[in-house]
Amino acid sequence: MTPSDAGQKSEAKPTFTIDGRRIHDISSFYAELNRVFMQDVGWRLGASLDALNDLLHGGYGALHGVDEAEIDWLALEETRQALGLSATRAWLRAKLGHGSFSQAAVEEQLAELEAGWGPTYFDLVLEVFGDHPQWRINPVPAEEDAFGQHVRTGCGEARALADRMSDGEINAVLPLIRRLWIETEAPSACSDAWTEIWSEVGRAPNPALVMRAGDRRKLAALGPRVQVFRGALQGNERGWSWTLDRAVAEDFGRRYDDEGSSIGDGVLCTTEVPRDAILALFSEGDETEVILNPAELTWGDVSIEPLGDQSYPQL
Repeated sequence: MTPSDAGQKSEAKPTFTIDGRRIHDISSFYAELNRVFMQDVGWRLGASLDALNDLLHGGYGALHGVDEAEIDWLALEETRQALGLSATRAWLRAKLGHGSFSQAAVEEQLAELEAGWGPTYFDLVLEVFGDHPQWRINPVPAEEDAFGQHVRTGCGEARALADRMSDGEINAVLPLIRRLWIETEAPSACSDAWTEIWSEVGRAPNPALVMRAGDRRKLAALGPRVQVFRGALQGNERGWSWTLDRAVAEDFGRRYDDEGSSIGDGVLCTTEVPRDAILALFSEGDETEVILNPAELTWGDVSIEPLGDQSYPQL
């Protein structure tokens, strides 16, 4: 499908705006769809093309009961890049070794992608939209502020590191991770890349290489069980970044809350983990950050409390 000319849209139709500046990988693409179309629904769209197709059938979310609509897509060309070769390669590689997919078919798709004629994830997204012409895409150029540029640059570097690790350069990449993690703004904007990176760190023969000597000494000095905290937006509890300082976590969560984000209120997560569960510890100034794999936490043991006025259910 070729996106239509933005100047020809009908004023009679409702208009939705997808902000491509928020999209840095496949995960953040679906986060943006949820922000735009699923605000008033008690569940979230899964990260799959089938889920996108279901959404565009118009049976739920903001499209429920709507016959036709305009979709203003800010920074569409930036989205094309974010869902381009690197993101598609990572998406296909994740299917290898997964019994739900034909390995021969996935390998063929990868080969076609690398040869330059296979579709990118962005191409597949446009194909899905093309099957639903009642939702008309209008490309809208959008200027990116300095913060957005910084986020996008950090996400690009993270994707490059993830690709290098997938290609076997784990020991060479490990010492580079600390700086990039600390300097990257909003790593959740490219959660796919960081999930790949930290998962590879967990499988590395010597994961301690991600830390400086002082970090390693501080980690070794902790007790056998460690209390950790995480301040986050409601719905973003299951992240990699935690802290040893409750006040730091509360400040981080309340900073979100005070901004009045439309995504949700700030929450404080508290739990206790074995020291050996900590992938890395980074000490910068007065703050000590620890990295935990959210998939390995026992979330029934995690206390989650609201930092705003809204009551919040346990996960």
